[in-house]
Amino acid sequence: MIDTLIDTHFLSSPPGTGKTSTICGLVSRFMTMRPTPIVAPDRPQDTPPKAKILICAPSNAAIDEIASRLISRSKKMNVVRTGS
Repeated sequence: MIDTLIDTHFLSSPPGTGKTSTICGLVSRFMTMRPTPIVAPDRPQDTPPKAKILICAPSNAAIDEIASRLISRSKKMNVVRTGS
């Protein structure tokens, strides 16, 4: 089930149904299809904006798995993992 609230998406389903694969596929797609650059006064015009995505999960293991899959899919993607 995906609920949309002002450009926020929530993905929830039972274990083993492909959430991690879906999330990695969506993130890869979003990163390659980023929106038109927004002009910001503090950024030079020739510098494109960096696409950023925040992913949260109920466990550290889930985030570790998503981060490792994203890193293995794309060497150009910077993945930052924070938490305990």
